[in-house]
Amino acid sequence: MDELKSYREKIDSLDRELVRLFLERMEVVKNIARYKKENHIPVLDSGREAEVIHKVKGYVDDPDMKELIAKLFAYIMEISKDIQKNTII
Repeated sequence: MDELKSYREKIDSLDRELVRLFLERMEVVKNIARYKKENHIPVLDSGREAEVIHKVKGYVDDPDMKELIAKLFAYIMEISKDIQKNTII
């Protein structure tokens, strides 16, 4: 049971770091939204989204993990677009 507790503590620590990084990323997303608004650039940039997905998949070797990373970042970008839309309004 101590081993399980240790794993869970590690997960908790990683989750805190993920939340911190996510919030930091969303602050940058808000800055991008402001820039896009000032420069009359649309929120959606499908070329950039494809570029990000391709890039992050390159960070991992395991084919199964590549697809999971792609799904994760696709969802993160959906959230990012929502934040941009709400920031621009």
